[in-house]
Amino acid sequence: MIIRSYHHNPMTRLHKLDGEASNLHFGFELELGNFTEEKRDSLSEALYADDPREEHYYQMRDGSIPDYGFELISQPRTLRSHQNAPWNLVFNHICQHCPVKHKVSGGGLHVHMSSRFFTDHGKRRLDKFINAKENRDFLETFARRKEAHWSKYLDKNEQELGTSRTKYEAVNFNTSTGKTIELRIFRGTVREEYLLATLEFCHAVAKLSETTELPMTWENLCKYAKDYPVRGKYANLVKYLKAKKIFAGAQ
Repeated sequence: MIIRSYHHNPMTRLHKLDGEASNLHFGFELELGNFTEEKRDSLSEALYADDPREEHYYQMRDGSIPDYGFELISQPRTLRSHQNAPWNLVFNHICQHCPVKHKVSGGGLHVHMSSRFFTDHGKRRLDKFINAKENRDFLETFARRKEAHWSKYLDKNEQELGTSRTKYEAVNFNTSTGKTIELRIFRGTVREEYLLATLEFCHAVAKLSETTELPMTWENLCKYAKDYPVRGKYANLVKYLKAKKIFAGAQ
């Protein structure tokens, strides 16, 4: 078993597919808890055995997660790299070692995006979209949890957009390295398809914010995901939005 001390990170390994030129990478922190000590150790050892060099992910202690909890933290990858990564093996281990899935996955899923991808204008658009009251019901349905003290939605003025007062905001611009922007609104999962839908959502919001001047509405996000020129780019996202009945314009 190897679960690292809090903030004792290994060497960062950026992953992308051959030929990719994207400067937009994503990493996630998946909070896992409600174990016995024996179950946690067994799961940790199985995860470590699959990736002893920590090329794909690593494990870290987090005292805020109850009952022998820890975080599974991915190395940063492009979206296409995440879609081709062996996350199904990770979730198979979790499900095999932890029969009560909803309790294990009851923590958070935090997604980090490359800050360098965004201009200040793009950051303000991203912040405005996530905190917009008219998007709240859609976001909470997609994220599978309500607002809480660790991921507060805020009513910001124009000068405050693209900045954070504390890390406990829905969008955290004050990450420890300063190299990422963190979305903290999502509930944890033991399902690969929801993880990928979440990463695809973050990619779509980032691209909509930074590479278009479309109004940052939920309808435009859904249209952007549906009409994206790369076929299947957001397949998990569109499927999940339709399943949750929050796909604007869906028949």
